[in-house]
Amino acid sequence: MKKSYLAYTISSLERYETHQTNYLSSKKIQISLVEKGAYFLTEAIIIIVSITISLWVNNWSEDNKNEEIAQNFQKSISRDLTHDLLEMKEDSTSISRQLQCATFIRTLPLRPEITQDSISSFLKSNATLFYTTTLISPNNGNYEAAKSAGYFRLLKNKALLNDITDLYEERFTWLTRLELEYLSYKRKT
Repeated sequence: MKKSYLAYTISSLERYETHQTNYLSSKKIQISLVEKGAYFLTEAIIIIVSITISLWVNNWSEDNKNEEIAQNFQKSISRDLTHDLLEMKEDSTSISRQLQCATFIRTLPLRPEITQDSISSFLKSNATLFYTTTLISPNNGNYEAAKSAGYFRLLKNKALLNDITDLYEERFTWLTRLELEYLSYKRKT
């Protein structure tokens, strides 16, 4: 019985050692899995933060590019409108001179003091006014290019955009039609 008790004790000790070894091995695996999980979690957080920063930088860059496009659009429209305004002032001056000449000629019968030489001199110096045509040709290339490219959405000042659109779509069209009617009238008379 001593032998069997001793064998039983040795067997129990061996089982305990095996169990302890398995337990420690399982603990090491658990610790290893926890360490790996923490490592993977850290890697995932780093990747998420990197992607977020990358998207933020990309959006910031895109916003800057869009702002530059909007500013270039505004500058080009401003240049075009400045040129159009200068052209309209010149046309207005020409039309005013034509009106003065027409008024002078129309009132000639009422002014007997004006001599034939004065009339000839006047007609020679102003002859080109009677053949001059004034027709606004708006510089709308930049407007049309921005419109077709979809750059209007980049303009933050919507009131300005409405004014620009109204000018090019309505007012210039109306002004051109008015000038064509004036030219038609002028040719008839």
